[in-house]
This record gives sequence, structure tokens and C-alpha cells, in this order.
Amino acid sequence: MALAADNLIRFAPVAAGDRSLIIGWLQQPHVSQWLHGAGLQNTLDSLDQFLEGEAEFDHWLVSEQGTPFAYLLTSTVDQMAAEVAAVPFAGDRAMTLDVFIGEPDYLGKGLGTALIQQFIERQFPEITDVLIDPEATNARAIHVYQKLGFRIIETFIAPWHPVPHYLMHLDCLAGRHDLTR
Repeated sequence: MALAADNLIRFAPVAAGDRSLIIGWLQQPHVSQWLHGAGLQNTLDSLDQFLEGEAEFDHWLVSEQGTPFAYLLTSTVDQMAAEVAAVPFAGDRAMTLDVFIGEPDYLGKGLGTALIQQFIERQFPEITDVLIDPEATNARAIHVYQKLGFRIIETFIAPWHPVPHYLMHLDCLAGRHDLTR
């Protein structure tokens, strides 16, 4: 299964009617393996705040040919924050990204790379830098991110799940997210 033509993939802000679908996805073993405890609660709280119009993170639903299959979260990065001091920012427009392919039938199909590339290019063409922070043992996700050009900047212990995580950075100005080159 490959992503269909650009016009068939839709990225839309999560709506109230999507909440139960997303909660179901977050309970799937392939997601809950990486998102649980305080991290899960933070995500659920952020989702509810977003639906009430007051969230720090934006929440996105991804659909192919009308079928929702993935959930994304984005936020603006404060480049002066101590947590990102080691990042070699390329410009002044940075964001964070979290990616969850919720539908089990969409796993292992090579969709992650194309999904992230299309999302950045179509929804955030002005972004200069993207940060993502997978658990250091999440080899599958790290492989996808590295294919896109994300580089590991440092290892840190996440306060929401005290195991090693990687802070990974994508320099969008370098064109690394453009897989068509």
C-alpha cells in the first residue's frame, strides 16, 4: 500500500467527532507501546484543550481517500528554550512533530516517510526546522525519520517517560525533506 496521489491525502485539524477514533488508536498496542503513562495523559489533555480552542499543540487527522489512518501533533518551538540549545537551527520557523499511524492495516507499508514529507511540504512550506523526539529504542520510527533527513542531535531522558529519547532535527532549508531529488 502506498500513499495515493497528493489530492487524495487530506490533513485536517482534529474535530470533536474524531476524539473517540483517536482514543481508540492511542490504545492500540503498536501505539501504546510508545505512548503511555504521563505521555498519554499529556496527549489526551492536549487533545481536549485543542478541541476547546486553547491548546499549545495543534492536532491533525490524516485521511487517504476519505479513510482516517494517522494522527499528528505539531507545536511551535521556542528556539531559546534550554531543551533545544544543542539544535543547529537553520532558520527562525521551527516546529515539533509527533506521528502516530493509528490504523493497524497501514503499518509496515512504507507510509511514514511519504506521510511526513507531504505534511511538511503541504501544510508548513514556510517551516525551516522540524524537531521530533522518539524513544531511543523505537528503531522503526528512527529509521523513517532518518530516511527523511532527520539527524540525532542528542539523547535525553523525557520527564513524561524516564527512558532515553533522541532529539532529532530536520533542516528543511537544506532540502533534506525533499525525497524527489
